[in-house]
Amino acid sequence: MFNVFVPLLIAQATPEIEPPIAPEPPPSQYIIQKQPVRSLPGKLDKIPVFNSNSPEVVRNPGILLSTFSPEGKSNRNLHLNYTFNGRFDIFTHHIARPPVDPVIAKRQMNLGVIAYNPGNKPVKLEVLQSLSYTSKEDAPFQELPSYADNAHGDVYSGPGSRLATDILRGVSDPSTSITISPGQTQVIFNRPIPTGSARSSLMKLRSNGGVQIASIALLDNIETPPVVPEILAPFDIPRPPPAPILKPPEEADWLTALNSAPLATPRDEAPSPPGRYGALIYGRVAGVSLGTRWEALITDKPGDTSLTIPDRGQAFSYILNGVYGGTLGTGQIQTALLSARYPDTAFEAHGNYTTYYRLTMPLRNKTGADQTVVIKMQTPIKDDINADKLRFNVMPSTQVAFRGTVRIAYPEADAAEPAVRQVHVVQRKGEQGKPLVTINIPADSQKLVEIDLVYPPDATPPQVFTLESTDPATAPVAPSERQLPITPVKTP
Repeated sequence: MFNVFVPLLIAQATPEIEPPIAPEPPPSQYIIQKQPVRSLPGKLDKIPVFNSNSPEVVRNPGILLSTFSPEGKSNRNLHLNYTFNGRFDIFTHHIARPPVDPVIAKRQMNLGVIAYNPGNKPVKLEVLQSLSYTSKEDAPFQELPSYADNAHGDVYSGPGSRLATDILRGVSDPSTSITISPGQTQVIFNRPIPTGSARSSLMKLRSNGGVQIASIALLDNIETPPVVPEILAPFDIPRPPPAPILKPPEEADWLTALNSAPLATPRDEAPSPPGRYGALIYGRVAGVSLGTRWEALITDKPGDTSLTIPDRGQAFSYILNGVYGGTLGTGQIQTALLSARYPDTAFEAHGNYTTYYRLTMPLRNKTGADQTVVIKMQTPIKDDINADKLRFNVMPSTQVAFRGTVRIAYPEADAAEPAVRQVHVVQRKGEQGKPLVTINIPADSQKLVEIDLVYPPDATPPQVFTLESTDPATAPVAPSERQLPITPVKTP
């Protein structure tokens, strides 16, 4: 396997999931923000993720991803023979669009996740967190303001936005631990994907032994009700035949598919080979990625205990989720590597979907005057060259690049405990963003700021967090939580 990241053309939601948008005219000019762009300290952990995101659109059922052993399987090359042990995650994101069947219009695609214990002792799977949302019933796409107070987690647009928000807030579906006997296979997840809808799911697990995992897409079973004989008098009209009965797959169906089904289709566009010049395609992920969390203690240099704020009127930024071809001149690729993958899918886990980022900034004002620091999240135009400036669109873009919740803990004057703000952020490509928080730092003092977010599955990297120092008398004021526009969302 190549340990080289190949860019992915990360697609926006498809027309059947989100209304189509008008073609975007090229901006006539850019806003140039001259300032340093810095690499993000820290690194991804090595917790493995069963990462099932290809094919994104599933028309024909089959195996999505399998880390089972190929022994005894009809299609041996579909099984990656990877065993999870200890902490690991399962992430799946797929859209169901099966062929239209006019007779059985309501037949649905189903997503199943299967676990196998290859050892000789029982394995206990402890479910730490489990969430799953669809784009029609649970989290429809909708227009939201750039910022919305999300203290209660009820603001979201699309399943990726809701999934990331609830992971951040520690929400979980009711779940219990699962015990799998030696040599046994068990269905641990089984949900329908309504036609034309996307389903995004995450399970955080801990096992006390080795397990292998597979995700499979299957259509509802069709059962024909028995025909009841009838005695007809002359000129009687026979009753129409009973309608077929649709039932979700049973455990035996999942096991049969695991052993003999082909890959689900159609396949996504294959990634560009590493090192290829010209137009590059990242590909979508079907494999085992390594990394679920990135913790960054941001200081002047490793070993320091503080981060010196910019001089008044100056700013600097830290890149978030840098990707190959989009490091903003820092050269930092934060993308999770893949330990195993299907050969027609992404070489690395491009967007780091559902990765938890925690940024800790002990801000130090070393000047002899009070300063005000404004912190923004921004989505500059992606490039790989300029580390001394950021480019933004003058005209608003139609392409949404980020939909998710950012949590900020920061000190308030004379408060014993830090204030905590949770803001749902919507940013489009090339958007400068507004202040998330404005902090006054007295002369020769230090204040601690913590930023947490879970990178949403439908977002497009990279973003930056920008710190700018201003005169306290003229600093832009971040809206308070009470002033933030709130868009109510009906929770199913």
